[in-house]
Amino acid sequence: MSMKKWSEWPALMLAGLMALTLTQCGEKEGKALHLKGKVAGTGDSLRIAVLTLANNQVEASDTVVGLNNGTFDLTMPVDKAKVLQINDVAAEKEGLFAGIRLVAMPGEELIVNGNLNNDYTIDGSDFYKKYNEANKVLLPFDKELNRLLGEADRKRNGGTLTEEDMRTLERKATEVAVKKEKAVMDFVKAHPSYEASAALVTMVGQDNVDRLVSMLTPNVRNGRMKDFLEPFVKTLKGQQPAGEEGGQEDGGPAYNFTLNDINGKPFQLSSLRGKYVVLDFWGSWCGWCIKGMPQMKEYYRKYKGKMEIVGIDCNEPEQAWKEAVKKHELPWIHVYNAEESDITGRYQVRGFPTKVVVDPKGNIAKVVVGEDPSFYEYLDRLFGK
Repeated sequence: MSMKKWSEWPALMLAGLMALTLTQCGEKEGKALHLKGKVAGTGDSLRIAVLTLANNQVEASDTVVGLNNGTFDLTMPVDKAKVLQINDVAAEKEGLFAGIRLVAMPGEELIVNGNLNNDYTIDGSDFYKKYNEANKVLLPFDKELNRLLGEADRKRNGGTLTEEDMRTLERKATEVAVKKEKAVMDFVKAHPSYEASAALVTMVGQDNVDRLVSMLTPNVRNGRMKDFLEPFVKTLKGQQPAGEEGGQEDGGPAYNFTLNDINGKPFQLSSLRGKYVVLDFWGSWCGWCIKGMPQMKEYYRKYKGKMEIVGIDCNEPEQAWKEAVKKHELPWIHVYNAEESDITGRYQVRGFPTKVVVDPKGNIAKVVVGEDPSFYEYLDRLFGK
C-alpha cells in the first residue's frame, strides 16, 4: 500500500456531485473490512482507498486489486469508520474520474455490484443492507448531476458549449443539489438512530450541519461514528484544531511563498504583483481536478492578460506531477509543493481542487473549494465587464 496526505477534504461534498453512500447503526468488533463484488464497464483493475482525517490532513491508504471477469475479493485493514473510495484504474490513466464513495466499517462484509458510474447496488452483512437504504434515496440525485456534467463535457469537447448552455446547466445542477440536501435532511429526520444519518453530514452545507447533528440520537453521536462525524462538522463550520496557525481568509494578505517551478527555477508569488492570480491546488490523483482542467484552460484563454494561473501540486511524486502537466497540456505556471515547504496548511486548503484568487495588491479576493461553477461565474463577473 502507498500513503498520501491530502489536506482537509470537503471536496467530498462538492454540492453532491459525487456519490457517497452511508451506514446504519450496529455494534460489531473487528479491525478489517471484507470487500467483494462484480463491476462492469471498467478496465482490469480497481484502486481502493481508505481515507481518514487526522491532524488537519487527509491520509489515504490505497491498494490496486486486479479483476477476474469483473470480480474482486479482498480484506482491508480498517480500525474505525472511514471513507472508502473505489476507482477504475483505466479511467484514471485517461485523466477521467470513474468511481464511487462508500463508508468502510470494521468487522463488516461489503458487496458491491454494478457500474461505477452511479448504477450499483450494495449488499453483504446486515450493516450494509441497511447502508443501502440511504444509498437508494440519494443515488437518483447523483445520477442526474452526473448526467448534467456529462452533457456539459460533451458540448465542451465538441466545441458547441455556449455561455447560455452553461448557465442553464449550472441552474439545473443547483436545483438538483438543493433537492438532494433536502432529501438528506428528510432521511436524517426519519432515521435519527441510523449511523447512516451521521455519515450524511458529508452531504450538507454549513447552514444545515448543526441541525443535522442535533437530530441524531446520543448513541449515534457518541458511538462508533463519532470519529467519522466530528472532523466533517469542524471542517464545515470552519473550526481549526487547537495549536494550528491561522489560515488564509478572504480579504487578508496572501502568503508570499517561494517554490521551484516545473523547470526547477525559484518562483515567488509576489513576482506577479499587479495582476490577478489564481492559485490552483490540485493533484493528478484527484479525479475532479482533472475533470475540471478543460474548463480551466478555456477560461485561461478567455481572460489571458487579465489573470495568471499558478498550479500548485499537492503531495505527489515530482515525476508524476511533471507527467500530468505534460499529459493534460496545462499552459500556465506550475510549482512543486515539496513536503518540507508545504503551503496547503498556510492557505488552510480543505479539499481538492481549491482555487484561491489573489488580487493585484496581493490580497485574497476569493476561495472556492471543489470543482464549483461559482468559480467561473466569479471570473466572468470580475473580468467580463
